[in-house]
Amino acid sequence: LTCYGHSDMPKSLDMNKFEMPGMYFHPLLATLITGAARLMLSITENLTVDAGLDWAFCDTDSMALAKPDTMSNETFYEKAETIIAWFESINPYEKSGSILKIEDENYSQRKPERLEPLYCHAVSSKRYALFNINTDNKPILRKVSEHGLGHLLAPYGGETNWKNDLWLEIIQAAQEQHQPNFKKLDLDKPAISRYGATSPVLLRWFKHYNQDNSYSTQVRPFNFLLSLQPKHDRKQLKPASSYSKNMAEASAKCFDRQTGESINKHYLKTYHEALAQYHLHPETKFLNGEYLDKGKTNRRHINVHSIQYIGKEANKWEEQYILGYDVESQIEYGTTEKSLKVIIDAIKQHGFKTVSQASKLSIRHLHNIYHEKTALSKKTSETLLKAVSIL
Repeated sequence: LTCYGHSDMPKSLDMNKFEMPGMYFHPLLATLITGAARLMLSITENLTVDAGLDWAFCDTDSMALAKPDTMSNETFYEKAETIIAWFESINPYEKSGSILKIEDENYSQRKPERLEPLYCHAVSSKRYALFNINTDNKPILRKVSEHGLGHLLAPYGGETNWKNDLWLEIIQAAQEQHQPNFKKLDLDKPAISRYGATSPVLLRWFKHYNQDNSYSTQVRPFNFLLSLQPKHDRKQLKPASSYSKNMAEASAKCFDRQTGESINKHYLKTYHEALAQYHLHPETKFLNGEYLDKGKTNRRHINVHSIQYIGKEANKWEEQYILGYDVESQIEYGTTEKSLKVIIDAIKQHGFKTVSQASKLSIRHLHNIYHEKTALSKKTSETLLKAVSIL
């Protein structure tokens, strides 16, 4: 493969994993679309800060403006309208007006024509809830994020009820300054996710199961399947079950997809255990966004020592969405020249054998890296940089 990166010089690589571009793939158009969205957010942030406002979170083409405590609601709304109006002149569409608009959640449910104070509880990226507060100081949910929840089947009460209950407990606990008590909710049953047998790999999970069943009762291509989670002390288990709307039945039929042996439901992680730290998810892109931090986050400044070339993030996305991040599934095309030069210089100085002993990597692997016949993955790069730093 020929890998084109940020520098002027492409490099040739020998790879056993690669991706084929689609028929209409055009990387420059893709970067322009993304770049335009980032520019729009940057303009919005600058206008917001210049107006004396703040922001709570943003997404691809939207930003949640936040009112300073000392500012009146009327002044806040006026300044927000001014920011929205700025974008009217660059609207490229036939429909006139600004490309930004005030979302419906800002308006009162009782009087839809009137704006009503909207509050936000933000945990991390894409993990937030918007709500009003009634006269009893109780939250009234207007919109809740399903990020980190959407893959789970409803343990009770339909797809939205249990998520709203979860967020209400998180918000009320924050108001009262204590940890949420999820034991109030009916979450003491095995956590179950649904997905489709859309690839041969996923279908092979049920090889043992299918051997003992007639074709009509087997798991077949594109059937729905169920995935469950093992407890922390049972990580060697790979629980799965054939699809059933009855969650108790699905848990009872759970088996190890590698061995085909049945799994006791007491070895399975419950919804309560799976979601126990949902409200503590860190936001690593900002300072003051770690595990137990609270309050306002700040921009994180970084020093770049190398750039890692990666494949598209959709690689085996369905399996990773259900089962979690898989290091082996990532397509990596190596690091930039800076890290590679440090490693090559160390090999020249100390020799292949010494670097091999220090890094626990084979001499053959080091030869391939030295002659740039194989990609230097992030994990290998970190291992070698750590090894050569002590030589």
